[in-house]
Amino acid sequence: MKSKKILMALASLLIIVVMLSSCSLSFLTNFPDLGLGTGSSSNTGTDTGSNAGTSNDSDYTFDENTPIEGVSLASAYINEKGELILVYTNGKSQNLGVVVGKDGSSSSGDVDINITGTGADVSSIVTKGIKSAVSVVCKTENKSTIFEEGGKIVSAGAGVIYKLDKKTGDAYIITNYHVVYDDSSFNTSNGICNNISLYAYGAHLDQYAIPAKYIGGSPNYDIAVLKVTGSSLLKNSIYSEVEVAEFNSAYAGDVAVAIGNPGGSGIAATSGIVSADSEYIVLDIAGEAELRVMRIDTPVNPGNSGGGLFNKNGQLIGIVNAKTVETNVESVGYAIPISIAKSVADNIIYYCDGTSKEAVQRPMFGIEIKINASKAVYTEDGKIAVEEEIVVNSITAGSIADGKMKAGDIIKSVTINGTTYKVTRLFNTIDAMLNARVGDTVITTVERNGQIMDISIVITAGCITQS
Repeated sequence: MKSKKILMALASLLIIVVMLSSCSLSFLTNFPDLGLGTGSSSNTGTDTGSNAGTSNDSDYTFDENTPIEGVSLASAYINEKGELILVYTNGKSQNLGVVVGKDGSSSSGDVDINITGTGADVSSIVTKGIKSAVSVVCKTENKSTIFEEGGKIVSAGAGVIYKLDKKTGDAYIITNYHVVYDDSSFNTSNGICNNISLYAYGAHLDQYAIPAKYIGGSPNYDIAVLKVTGSSLLKNSIYSEVEVAEFNSAYAGDVAVAIGNPGGSGIAATSGIVSADSEYIVLDIAGEAELRVMRIDTPVNPGNSGGGLFNKNGQLIGIVNAKTVETNVESVGYAIPISIAKSVADNIIYYCDGTSKEAVQRPMFGIEIKINASKAVYTEDGKIAVEEEIVVNSITAGSIADGKMKAGDIIKSVTINGTTYKVTRLFNTIDAMLNARVGDTVITTVERNGQIMDISIVITAGCITQS
């Protein structure tokens, strides 16, 4: 990419651990008796009263003599009723009652609230995320990456246990396409390694190697899916499938913990934040491809590719895949957002597992969309996000959208199989369509001439393109 060098983490897993350490909360001068009882972007860069003990905002029954293991204070705020709400790193909250009136005055004298620290307990994030982490090792006759072993070239990356049947030991693993692909590999027709082994955390010896089979993938998304059958090791109660975050739930400044296999030396973790929630980079995997990614500031090293990126609740928000390598650039890494990684993985599992297909089957509406307006807004939880107005620019004659959608339609949401994807960014519609299958009816809610209407379009085999 011109003056930028992008190092793919094929030999690289982005280990992102955001240091939101535990917060301390101190109350000074005439604090009221609270009674702790039960409460019921795209950048191309080229890129919300009751007193304590009765509020529904509380999820805990607190006993001051009973510690809450692995949980720390992430944030605190005063709501519109003047109640102090504490939010913990496991996602639960506690209402400490009215501490200040709506006009800003205190309910019982002056209250001085001092919150220090940065929040999320990184060790808890890693403890949760590491149970779904695996190292990915590829041995081929000719693969250029990390080290040589027994006469075979070995490349090392990472992956995430996406689906796991604890009874059978069957599993699906998400990793990067470039971790298992090398166009110089001459022993397979598709350039995919045919000797892939996985290693779970703490089981790094050769006798614990888990054979994996390539199901499908896409260099255009840098995502691949591997399948494991009948692994006795993965039946162990300590290992689990990853918990996936909601789509588009990562914002600039959020905790980002990466767990992967740096240097091919085993599963490890690093920390950082989300630097930018969406931008684009170009990678040359099987030809040049423009990928939408999140930028992160977590250190990335060879062997980190394919590993999971986790939020403060230990939920998967992305798959680490690359970094910028340049003498005057520091801490610029990238991860495939979960909205893409999950959608692509589900697509591959649906269309490719048990078939001869290996590519993503993407439906095309036949419309061109554009950003009509853009602004910064507050989210419901008080974060700042980018919001765009997405408009249909043109429609391809003969496409499945022809005669149904019109140029100038403002897209509000897309509903597929009962799931509604709100469209507030250009990429929302694009990512959502990866979840549509042949025969599905996609309901697009649009604003046309000031009227809100639903447009139903059936996905046909003729509108599918391989990607």
